[in-house]
Amino acid sequence: MLLGIAFKLGAIALSILISLSTWSNLIFRWYSLPSADVNILYDFIVVGGGSAGSTVAGRLAGNGFNVLLLEAGGPPPWWATLGTIDIPIFGPLWQRTDLDWTYTTESQKHSCGAFNNEASLWPRGKVLGGSGRLNNMVYLRGHEKDWESWGFSSASQLHYFKKSENHLGLYKTDTRHHNVDGWLPVSDIPMTTDLSKAVLNAAEELGYFVGDLNTMTQTGFMEVQTTTFNGSRFAADSAFLYTKKLPNLHIRTNSHVSRVLLDGNNEAKGVEYYHVNGWHKARSRHGVILSAGAIGSPQILLHSGIGPTDHLSDLEIPVKVNSSHVGKNLIDHVSTGSDLVLLNSSLSLSLSNLAHPKSFLEYILSGEGVLSHGGCEATGLLHTRYSDPLNNPPDVQLLILPAGLTFDEGSLLRYNMGLKDKIWNEYFSLKTDSHIGVTILVILLHPWSHGEIKLKSKNPFDPPLIDPKYLSDPRDVEVLVEGIQAVKKLINTKSMSKLGAYLNPNHMPGCEMHDFDSHAYWQCYTRMLSYTVYHPAGTCRMGSPEDAVVDHSFRVHKTKNLYVVDASVMPTLPSANINAAVIALAERAADVITHQILGRDQQQTPQQTYFSVMNVLKKHNFCSLFINSTV
Repeated sequence: MLLGIAFKLGAIALSILISLSTWSNLIFRWYSLPSADVNILYDFIVVGGGSAGSTVAGRLAGNGFNVLLLEAGGPPPWWATLGTIDIPIFGPLWQRTDLDWTYTTESQKHSCGAFNNEASLWPRGKVLGGSGRLNNMVYLRGHEKDWESWGFSSASQLHYFKKSENHLGLYKTDTRHHNVDGWLPVSDIPMTTDLSKAVLNAAEELGYFVGDLNTMTQTGFMEVQTTTFNGSRFAADSAFLYTKKLPNLHIRTNSHVSRVLLDGNNEAKGVEYYHVNGWHKARSRHGVILSAGAIGSPQILLHSGIGPTDHLSDLEIPVKVNSSHVGKNLIDHVSTGSDLVLLNSSLSLSLSNLAHPKSFLEYILSGEGVLSHGGCEATGLLHTRYSDPLNNPPDVQLLILPAGLTFDEGSLLRYNMGLKDKIWNEYFSLKTDSHIGVTILVILLHPWSHGEIKLKSKNPFDPPLIDPKYLSDPRDVEVLVEGIQAVKKLINTKSMSKLGAYLNPNHMPGCEMHDFDSHAYWQCYTRMLSYTVYHPAGTCRMGSPEDAVVDHSFRVHKTKNLYVVDASVMPTLPSANINAAVIALAERAADVITHQILGRDQQQTPQQTYFSVMNVLKKHNFCSLFINSTV
């Protein structure tokens, strides 16, 4: 109990430090930045400094274009640059702080019954690096059948996965599927508990393939690999935004973009954004690229007058382009199963080990130990009876975590998820002290249920209305229940019995009318304990003008020089954690957009454009300002 209280106090102290550093950063920039940059003509303006925005901005700058990157959040806190924010195990501590947009969905009718207001809390990174600063860093590509609905071949998708990859782990000699020359480090996890080995052995007992799932040709299980370097988190911003090698990449943080500036022909000419000292406009020569994520990008399009006519008219936003699909097709990996499995043996990842001084010393000296643990140890991609292995990608992912919501004794994690007190008291807290709760998370990979994002008002600072409509299609419930049956088979193996694994016998509140372990019980359970794994996508989906927002060159239909490059363009979700696929999309987009510009403008190369603009930048003293902000 005392450790839980100490954990909570530590989280509060970190939140206060983050708030202080955020405000100090804002005050500094208030007095240091010039009033406007309307005379600067950039080649591209990229909105959003997350995984996609950092990648596409860095690649375009590397190709010689003059790029302005606008990020609504700030840089990582100054004290966190000492390494704190990059310690993997600390990831959950940044949620519900100033580094997080702290979104909350609308109340759900068919799911989220265990959470306050029947809503799901959606942490999204409001910081350079985006949600790559908050996630579990799992590097998982997906399955080759995922890309057919995207209009991409599996060979071309493999090319873009490899382009960014610097594989440091077990499979680095497999040059057919992996690369060691990219900018994104992919590493074996330096620390695992006995749970990981037990699950992988159990999978082999059941006849599953165990090996490299990132070939994208297999289903089965693997020990996860992560985007870490020497035991530290590595987000996309670390590769491109803190280097002097790209002097033509200019970064302005704390810059909230409200809308894209379109001319009478719907050609993007720049953006309007709010910085600490007022409203500004930035102009672009070749285009505006929205990489603000599955929530931010459709929000900006709608405020720009691009979206469903009836919705925009209701808010008195002038309609520029009637695009009925903006904000629609919201898809997310919904999951269930926290603390579903109990063990009567201890694991090396515990609150006491986490707080021990030896753990900090081990991490500082070697980058190993409990602080290097990212939360996830192993994963599996499976076909249930609702998915045809010959024609469909896997429909369930299992993600193995050697902890659950009870890990911190109720001090922080349950609040990060918005769990109701009744559910905590009558389900989670009933676990005995001698038994620990672990999570084999059951993730719905390809939901039938689609939601939407709409504007709350015409005020660009108001968060949008987010309604994922989780489990509104009953087929999704059936797939999750099948996933729970797969978990039951795993824990009934000899390998898992050595850890004393058994199904949590507590009855989920709200499901008392059903017999425990019956089909009806698990249907009820999934509707109660259903929550996001932070993979929203699809709200600016890619496809034809009749049913999508952008084409396969990432250009917004019925516009010119306006692009969207982030998870929002995904027509469907990949069979994996989505960060690797987002980066691959950004790599592809940078190539596509570069080719388009060079193909249509042979009079001036990007390098010539860069040097001609640098004179203007120096004249207005922007060059040194932006370069210094990236160091």
